[in-house]
Amino acid sequence: MRVQRMFGWIALVSSMAMLCIVVTSSLLGEGRSFLLAAIMLQLPESQVSDKLFDGNESNEPSQFGTGLKQLSHSSASAELKSEPFIAKRHVAAIMLAMQRSGTSFLALELNRHPCINMQSELFIHGSWTPELRKDALEIFFRADMNVSELGMFPSTAQEVLVHSARAFREGAVARGFNWKLNQEFVPCWHSWLGDWVAKHGVRLIWVQRLNMLRRIFSNEANKRNKLAVTTNKSLAKLAGAMKISINTSTILQDLAREEQNLKAVRRILADARRKGVRVHTVFYENMTDSIGAVRNFLLHDSPCTSHAKMPLKQYPGYQKLHVGKFRDVVENWNQLRNTLRRTSWEWMLSR
Repeated sequence: MRVQRMFGWIALVSSMAMLCIVVTSSLLGEGRSFLLAAIMLQLPESQVSDKLFDGNESNEPSQFGTGLKQLSHSSASAELKSEPFIAKRHVAAIMLAMQRSGTSFLALELNRHPCINMQSELFIHGSWTPELRKDALEIFFRADMNVSELGMFPSTAQEVLVHSARAFREGAVARGFNWKLNQEFVPCWHSWLGDWVAKHGVRLIWVQRLNMLRRIFSNEANKRNKLAVTTNKSLAKLAGAMKISINTSTILQDLAREEQNLKAVRRILADARRKGVRVHTVFYENMTDSIGAVRNFLLHDSPCTSHAKMPLKQYPGYQKLHVGKFRDVVENWNQLRNTLRRTSWEWMLSR
């Protein structure tokens, strides 16, 4: 009789849990309702990772239920205050860059080393307050991660966090992510990030494209052909053959704005060095030759130093999209050349 009663209670609890899952599925979507169910039923993280990010999630920013967000944020903040989040001698790094500066290529090549894992953009979607950014950073770099902490973040950020944690468990002792300059990096640095990075020993990798005109062109091409990166040679060749028009009525202002952004970054890098932060600069124009130096920068003083020459992972690399002469891919070449003539940016036409 007691056994029957016990199984009756178990069936009732299971039914209530499944009812919650069904209700939240309609409100939050399949991935997030599974996350809530995982928290309730305490499923292993591996199951949560596989279900939550099975390729069905949208890349668009998303809003979560208020109750789940507040509950997760509260529990995460309490846990963050009581535990150190960067394991001893493990390396935390932030890759800073403007769009179309080669960070996807660089991260892919760095990740060939089994001790390194550089993730994509953590802050690409969603609305981020300073406190939420801090929580995301601390969860990202911590040695452990609880899935119950993820509900407060956009789905794209959740995916980055889960993938980084998985890489850490698989032996990546040097980890980081891509933070684009237009994702509030500069104001964050001056208000709280600079001191935070210095306090926790986070390293900075600044990725810069010397030819700002080519960066602007690449950004325009990406808007038109919707192809950011590819490992397919035929697709890269097709995208590279497409001619792109550059707005000559605003190009001088655009280049001047680029220079101001670069000056702001140089001030930040100088401030970082004064604070004792390790900084490494990589230029797009010689990125392939710099990969070894960046790997050494990340692995220095890490548990992986003695294994720096470990066999690299073999997988297809990204293809460069525009390999020909600049004049052959700019639709309004003559107009652009006349606009930049006798300016400090004229040299960029020949590269």
